[in-house]
Amino acid sequence: MTTPTLRAALPLSLAAVVALATPAAHAVEKPVVRPIMPKIEPKRDEAKPAPKPAPKPAPAPDNKRTEPRKEKAKPKPAPKPAPKPAPKKDDAPPDTAWVAGLAGGLNVGFLSGEGTEKFGSNVGFNVGLKVLRYLAPFADLETGLYFTTKGYTTENATIVGENQLTLGVTNTFKYVQVPAMIRLAVPKAKIKPYANGGFYLAFLTGSEREDAASWDLGAQGTGSSSRAYDIPGAQSFDAGFHVGGGVEWRFTDKASFIAEVGYERGLTDPVDETKAAKTSQKLLLPDEFKDVGVDTAASPENKA
Repeated sequence: MTTPTLRAALPLSLAAVVALATPAAHAVEKPVVRPIMPKIEPKRDEAKPAPKPAPKPAPAPDNKRTEPRKEKAKPKPAPKPAPKPAPKKDDAPPDTAWVAGLAGGLNVGFLSGEGTEKFGSNVGFNVGLKVLRYLAPFADLETGLYFTTKGYTTENATIVGENQLTLGVTNTFKYVQVPAMIRLAVPKAKIKPYANGGFYLAFLTGSEREDAASWDLGAQGTGSSSRAYDIPGAQSFDAGFHVGGGVEWRFTDKASFIAEVGYERGLTDPVDETKAAKTSQKLLLPDEFKDVGVDTAASPENKA
């Protein structure tokens, strides 16, 4: 843009001069009237204004549409991984690859087969570690390590006159047992009924036989005697199969409660009878029962 400059012009001035003369006494002369010509001064040259600068040519119109500048988009922060949704209260906790926990219960052992009618059952216990390996939504591998006791009993009653003698033998076997089974369960359930089956191996860690006698001698009173010792000829190894079933209640992702009932069948004899026949143990009994067929010896402690 050009700013205009203001300039001023000075005008020329005209002046009239009048001359007056004093007249003489003897002569009067007519005044000669001379025309007074004004003095014309030459006009001064007016200051010429400076030439204005030529205006700059207007820029050619740009046919392109001027677009507003776009600011560079700031990089968005990486989204945080969404938390895993917690299972609903009505949903079952998710299955995990491995599950392990303590287990324990009771055993009821007995002998079966020909000639075992006189043998009774014996109550033992089991305690150890149960381990489950997830295979499929409906199947698990079950194993573990248990300490378990099994056994059986015999009891005979003999009457001699008015005297009565009762003899009992309790055999207890102690094993470390390792099962290997498949468990089939209802999938995706908080309360899972299941069935399992497989085999087990057991290794003998100890055995005990307890012989007990009790008698009633009428007027002489009553008494009892007992003796405990290792079972002669107890086998050091046992193997068999197991079938069972139960219910698992999974109340959290990492905790559950299991109730189970099973049946085990051993495939080996618990006692080698050839070794057991070589050993004889004496049980102290009163003289009234010396003809019963067991080793007897009189003892004050055996009488009431």
